[in-house]
Amino acid sequence: MRESASSPVLRQLALPGRPRWPGYGDGTIFPPRQFPLGTSAREIGRAAADRTPLRGKVRVVVVLVDFPDRPMQESNEHFEELFFSSGVLPSGSVAEYYREVTGGMVDLVGEVVGPFRLGQSLAWYANNNFGIGRPSGTPRAQRMALDAATVADPGIDFGPYDNDGNGFVDAFIVVHAGAGGEATGNPGDIWSHKWVLASPYSTDATQIYAYLTIPEDARIGVCAHELGHLLFGFPDLYDIDYSSEGVGNWCLMGGGSWNGGGDVPAHPSAWCKLQQGWVTDVDVTSTGTVTFTDVKSTRTVHRLWLDGQRRPEYFLVENRQRTGYDRLLPGPGLLIWHIDETQQDNSDETHYMVGLVQADAQRDLERGRNRGDSGDVYPGSSGNTAFTPTSNPDSNSYTGHVTSVSVTGISASGPSMSATVSVSPAPTPRPAPEVAERRAARLGSVQPNGQVSDAFAKLKSDLATLEQLVDSGRTGAV
Repeated sequence: MRESASSPVLRQLALPGRPRWPGYGDGTIFPPRQFPLGTSAREIGRAAADRTPLRGKVRVVVVLVDFPDRPMQESNEHFEELFFSSGVLPSGSVAEYYREVTGGMVDLVGEVVGPFRLGQSLAWYANNNFGIGRPSGTPRAQRMALDAATVADPGIDFGPYDNDGNGFVDAFIVVHAGAGGEATGNPGDIWSHKWVLASPYSTDATQIYAYLTIPEDARIGVCAHELGHLLFGFPDLYDIDYSSEGVGNWCLMGGGSWNGGGDVPAHPSAWCKLQQGWVTDVDVTSTGTVTFTDVKSTRTVHRLWLDGQRRPEYFLVENRQRTGYDRLLPGPGLLIWHIDETQQDNSDETHYMVGLVQADAQRDLERGRNRGDSGDVYPGSSGNTAFTPTSNPDSNSYTGHVTSVSVTGISASGPSMSATVSVSPAPTPRPAPEVAERRAARLGSVQPNGQVSDAFAKLKSDLATLEQLVDSGRTGAV
């Protein structure tokens, strides 16, 4: 979970170069023993994203817990409204959020149980390191989640919460008393996160392994972000070593979970939605005018690369307008995402896995200057209406190769925008046959010292042979 923009949390919480705990903040939902020997950690961490996407009613269980030194202050009704209500809260519920961003493909339902008093104190579970071992020390949040499952088990049938029948509960949510460390900066509070138990907890012919935990004062942005990991396998798209801002406030999986103080989280980025089939990507293969409609209405994004090729590196273009849960975006217009799926994450600010091409060319996100502004979109406050191999920013690959992607004549921001899009190199003109003949004739007319030079005569013959080869479609050496 990204810390709040107003949080006093120090950047050493995620030390540069320090690996994360296995299963933390990713899509791990099965223990390693479920995979063939030799399966990479990255593949294990993509399990939630790689499974058949969840659709329709998705059942989640919310377990409330408190501690001898910190009783729960909020009521069960509060959490039922936070997670599952419709038309009750001014900013909506977690269920309403996911209905909007998925276009109705996912409908969260479930129950809230507890609160259950755990045997250890909040201070013990937090262990002065946010419960997650940051910056050092033994993490005990996993133990809190296990204790929550144990005390809740007698009164809950966990079986129905395995939505896809894979033998594991899909969304085990632990809401603990107290505040979240990501908001307070106090290592005596537990940092909201998605993680896994040390080993699966078996009950009701199913198992609990992956879980998420949030505090009792959590906003829907925190809940939605952690569910993005747990249910859908979305990775963190902020810079996990905190040396830059990653995707900033433009995406739920970056700082966007904190838009509106966490009450109005941004939609997931085009890339996230594409992973779950919540949008359709259209490959641009020829030059023409393309209409970009607000992604919330048509659920369409456009994929661009050289000659329409499908490669791990590509651009995604979406129209994002300030409506619904996107109403507090830094600005409206076209977002052009630069994707490179050979990268692990967004920790390298010179080469993100999912990066936003910022129209004003300031690269504020990479430089950690802000979490997004109105100059990032096209045309935006910079008035930039062109994205080409020679523009600034340009459409070249991360290695500097020309992709021939060109988006020009970008219209003013609105629910429907347009631009001329090309993904092919400009054709190289070949002189007409009569032009080539005139060139050859001119060569033959050159007469140094009154004689036709053998060298010029040979060149004239070679040119004529080359023209014949090209005209016949053959290749060869002259």
